[in-house]
Amino acid sequence: MVVLLVAMDIAAKTVPARGLVYFPRGGGSLVLVGFALVVTGFTWWHHRRHVTSWFPAVLGSLWITTLLALLARFTGTAGLMVTATGNLLIGIGTILGDVSILIIGWHIWQLRQTLAQKATDKH
Repeated sequence: MVVLLVAMDIAAKTVPARGLVYFPRGGGSLVLVGFALVVTGFTWWHHRRHVTSWFPAVLGSLWITTLLALLARFTGTAGLMVTATGNLLIGIGTILGDVSILIIGWHIWQLRQTLAQKATDKH
């Protein structure tokens, strides 16, 4: 975890912020939800074809991040997100997203191990 934080700090200081796109509030919210829906649909489609795909591991984090981004855009909650409570929500959301990746990734890894064991048992 510490290595990840250090790597993120180094990347934030050295990588220029190019390619950042600003979406206005109304249309931007729709773009965020649309992007999450497209990624979810692609992941669902890909997972049906490849059961051991790692794509589902990112969906929990994607939707938590999308929810936090939407909270920052809505008039009623935008002010909250710049307070200490908002920082706490962002921190909890980030941790939940990371934990969801670990849990879903663990289940996918277990499925891969089971399928690999069955394949070796057949031979």
